[in-house]
Amino acid sequence: MSIESPSRPVLSVVIVNYRSTERLRRCLASIACKTSVLHEVIVVDNASPGFSARWFREIEPGVMLVESPCNQGFAGGVNLGLRYCRGEYVALLNPDSELVNDALDRMVAFLRAHRRCGIAGARITYPPDAVLPDEQTPSVSAGEAETERLQISCGRFLTLGWLVAEHFGLRARFPRRFGGYVYAGWDRSSSRRVDWVSGSALCARRELLARHRGLDPRYFMYCEEQDLCFAAAREGWHTVFLADVLVRHYEGGSSEQAAGESLVVRRLLLAEFARSQWLFLRKSYGRLSGAGAKSLLVTAFALRAAKWLLSSAGGVVARDRKAATGACRRARAFGTVATRILVAAPPTSGTPAQ
Repeated sequence: MSIESPSRPVLSVVIVNYRSTERLRRCLASIACKTSVLHEVIVVDNASPGFSARWFREIEPGVMLVESPCNQGFAGGVNLGLRYCRGEYVALLNPDSELVNDALDRMVAFLRAHRRCGIAGARITYPPDAVLPDEQTPSVSAGEAETERLQISCGRFLTLGWLVAEHFGLRARFPRRFGGYVYAGWDRSSSRRVDWVSGSALCARRELLARHRGLDPRYFMYCEEQDLCFAAAREGWHTVFLADVLVRHYEGGSSEQAAGESLVVRRLLLAEFARSQWLFLRKSYGRLSGAGAKSLLVTAFALRAAKWLLSSAGGVVARDRKAATGACRRARAFGTVATRILVAAPPTSGTPAQ
């Protein structure tokens, strides 16, 4: 849809971009091919290095481009895009995602038919050739004669108990007993109410977003959608996972050009993930819960740092310089994460948020 269209769109699609030019173009193409509801697309570029606004406007004339003067993180970028939205509904999509079916049409139709539903989420899968660090991810049929594996696209609200299960290895070792945070045992083949859905692909009523002034910008990345769903639930809105809404997500696409910075990037992302979890618990349940979360997170990452430090010492004793160096780097990384959590450091501008 052209941005000069006089008709008011039903749906506004907001995409926050950072270093994902090629993936972004594929995302936009999938929206154009598989969305029939009257819509507008707003791309917010989060000050991507080397991004040419003039070039983008020439190749994507039907898309509104909003340039951020700095990297505001995902929440800040979304809020900037919301200023230009005219639709009754607002969809958030990651730039490294693609619609597998008429996903946006289905989410809008569901919200129209269910007035108490304020937010709808998608069944998000990895691409077929994705190499995953966690092979416990279940395989599911994507309806296109191929088998794909699910990403975590919904869950229960974070609590101190779930935090312990996540960071002290209980969920990984005993998924059936401690996997309730991500609804372990449910194959996502049916739609149902959930606590939160992933911001990688969701659709919400604009009135709901406007009431909360968008997403909380204190979340640079991670947990901002959980925070929104938590606030919506307190007002009586439902959040629903839709099993027939299919989106493929090339996770990590916003840092696809960050080759050579992998260890640094992972450390920053891990620190930001932990900081966002702490912020959510403090904001949602109070200062006491926040203090408990900070203690648990610092302890978890300090233990990981100690583990790798011992491994490094073992490499020195065995005269395995490569192993000792690698373990020492990991120990420093986890130590840095623990320190950042302890001082509740603000997000780093170099974090590759979308």
